[in-house]
Amino acid sequence: MRKFKIVFLGCPKNFVDTEHLCGFLLEKGFEYGDDGDHVFIQTCAFIKPAIEESTKVIKEYINKKKKGEIKFIGVGGCLPLRFKNIKKIFPEIDLVIKNLKKDEIIPSTPRFLLTKGFCYVKISEGCNERCSFCVIPCIRGNLRSREIDDILSEIKFLINNGFKEIILISQSTGQYGIDIYKKPYFKNLLKKIEKINGDFWVRMMYMHPADIDEEIVKIIKNSEKIVKYMDIPIQHFSENVLKEMRRRGGKKKVLNALEMIRNNFSDDFYIRTEVMVGFPSETDRDFEELLNGLKYYKINRIAIFKYYDEKNLKQKIPEKILSERFEEAQKVAMELMRESQKRLLNKRLKVLINEKDGKFYKGRTEFDAPEIDFEVYAKKINKIEIPNFYTLKIKNMKRNFDLLGEIC
Repeated sequence: MRKFKIVFLGCPKNFVDTEHLCGFLLEKGFEYGDDGDHVFIQTCAFIKPAIEESTKVIKEYINKKKKGEIKFIGVGGCLPLRFKNIKKIFPEIDLVIKNLKKDEIIPSTPRFLLTKGFCYVKISEGCNERCSFCVIPCIRGNLRSREIDDILSEIKFLINNGFKEIILISQSTGQYGIDIYKKPYFKNLLKKIEKINGDFWVRMMYMHPADIDEEIVKIIKNSEKIVKYMDIPIQHFSENVLKEMRRRGGKKKVLNALEMIRNNFSDDFYIRTEVMVGFPSETDRDFEELLNGLKYYKINRIAIFKYYDEKNLKQKIPEKILSERFEEAQKVAMELMRESQKRLLNKRLKVLINEKDGKFYKGRTEFDAPEIDFEVYAKKINKIEIPNFYTLKIKNMKRNFDLLGEIC
């Protein structure tokens, strides 16, 4: 029997497409395993480092193929969508995979679930935003939403099959439904998910600050299922930079969103964000405004990105200054994340434990998304059901900010 291996690079949206690719291959009679001689590489091409990583991995497997260690290479994800001539660049590739057909939101192939305890649910594909630094609309196209009943059916299926955390994803989550319902419909989706029976968490990722209002904050506050956590890609705090980035709503919407959350939840709501340093128009004053904003709003989870010239904007900031700003922003981010974790010490927290790791159980609080945030470790005791929710007393913090706790 032919056996295939998946090499995954990229974001959760791409991961859902990867699970559908696995389902398709299994349906065609392939067997899944890490020692497969048919290798399918799911690539990322969002920014220059991602392109470089994807290219490096492709070259590694081309060398393996030349040595006879593997027989077949398939390449999918965003790299072939961004570079249409990839087969000419790498003639050794046997198949260029189109994960999505034109106007498709999720592939029509079966889905083979690769996660434990949690599952990503893609509610839309593409993006209508036209941020000056981003190529996603060029790669993935305009926003295309799934019908709400289709999403709800998938979530019910996942809950009935033991999944404990549903993570709603898209390129611009708050804009869900604007194409088919003629207005943003995300809040309606949350209300309907709230009514689904079962013991599970709902997590939302990639919420544009301009889509956060009092109603959505109230929905979260009154919910028994939606976690007190949100991924909000702020990008910057400077009005000057946000305007040049063409970020919808500008600084006003960023501050409004953060003020609403902090006024309603104080420190009990964890905010994750992504910010960019070194945008061509960023002055020293703009950069200080960015750092001060992160500190003032006590942002809990922070990813710092350097500006990469993806759309041929004129680069004005020297690499030395760019690197210095990146390092300084990283230090601020690390300190804010350390303080956020320290606030959890000695508390009793609900934790989703979903795997074993040597002598420990491993899980996450509601304040942490899988694969990008922090984890909680608890010593093994009597056999417990996995995945499931347990109350843990948080005892200590590791050097990497992961937490250590005891099952109560």
